[in-house]
Amino acid sequence: IPSADVAWALEETEDKSTLSPGQLGAIRRIKQRLSIFTHDAIRFSAHVSGAANPQVLRTFENTPREEGEVGATLDASSEHFSGRLSVAYIADPDDDKSIRLDGTYGTARLGNWLFTAGALDRWWGPGWDGSLILSNNARPIPALSIDRESSKGFESPWLSWIGPWRLS
Repeated sequence: IPSADVAWALEETEDKSTLSPGQLGAIRRIKQRLSIFTHDAIRFSAHVSGAANPQVLRTFENTPREEGEVGATLDASSEHFSGRLSVAYIADPDDDKSIRLDGTYGTARLGNWLFTAGALDRWWGPGWDGSLILSNNARPIPALSIDRESSKGFESPWLSWIGPWRLS
């Protein structure tokens, strides 16, 4: 979900007085996380993971695909561009490719459209088990994508009846 869409949904939350302290705290944390994506920034992170018995079929969890993995990620964002370079070394991979760039992408924003090239996990389908090829069960494939940044509906009186809409 594009960060602009999440920000718009939070703005549309009308009566915050009916929300519990936990819900208000969640909104505050989401807004804090969104502020990272609205400013020019460069971020670095690293990870190490391992599993005695890696799961073949994955769920929403971020479980290791192989017995061992170490990786680093460099994220950069600005007003019109964002990208990520994610490099991982895999111990004893099933496909004999010990270096992986899964999660690497580059995105350009033009108006309300996002143009992306990269290898990202896709979550298409009705649920966590909806699709084996367009989910995180299969490793991401290099792809080009076009997405609408914000789901806001048309302002034209002729098309405003459609309401919010997305396109990927």
